[in-house]
Amino acid sequence: IPLYIGFQFLPSGNMAVFAVVIGCGFTTSSHYYIPWTMISDIIEDCYLQTKERLDTAFVAVMLSVLSLGITVGLILATIGLELGGYKTGACTQPDTVGSAMRILLSAVTSVLTFVGVIFLWRYPITEERQREITEALHKRKLPF
Repeated sequence: IPLYIGFQFLPSGNMAVFAVVIGCGFTTSSHYYIPWTMISDIIEDCYLQTKERLDTAFVAVMLSVLSLGITVGLILATIGLELGGYKTGACTQPDTVGSAMRILLSAVTSVLTFVGVIFLWRYPITEERQREITEALHKRKLPF
């Protein structure tokens, strides 16, 4: 989150923008990586509760949620740029477009990341629960 907020205060044309963008790339990749690592825990927990392997259903829901998130992000970006005065086809854009992009990349991203952290904090499968799931699956001697 600090990188996103820091991006708001960098002057245009500053070389530090590249360092901040690279840092944002690393942190943004976690938004894709963490849910995919969590899904295996969810599938195994569901398997212990229902005795059914629902891998395909979980992955389908995951891909649908990812597509929905991308769609909502594109809609928000389009609205933000429209409010910022973006002109389609123009070679130069007003300064307000740069400000709108900075707000989209800093404030909006920080708020959404914070909301994601709250959901992650409420994630019901702890390290202890994961150990219990793994032991239960080993006792059944079934693939997981």
